[in-house]
Amino acid sequence: MRTFFVQVDQIVQIGHTLTITATDIDAAGVRLLATGQIMGGPDDGETIHAAYELTKGKTIHFGPHVAIALSEIADRVAVLAIFALPNMEITTVQHPK
Repeated sequence: MRTFFVQVDQIVQIGHTLTITATDIDAAGVRLLATGQIMGGPDDGETIHAAYELTKGKTIHFGPHVAIALSEIADRVAVLAIFALPNMEITTVQHPK
């Protein structure tokens, strides 16, 4: 598990084919936009472009190799726990303006 502190419009790149963007953060949770492809399992390579609402403790899965949970929210910053294969690169970037 790796922990990331994410603000609105910040992008998390997981591997080469999946991006997660925080589009809204408030005290109740975070809205994430997932774009890219499912990683592993029977849906491997399937294209996704979907919004997800996460509340504290909730987890979303993007195939058997990637899961994202909301650990905490503080000052409009979402603390995401990202579970991925150890060799998968995960980076954050600001949304291009």
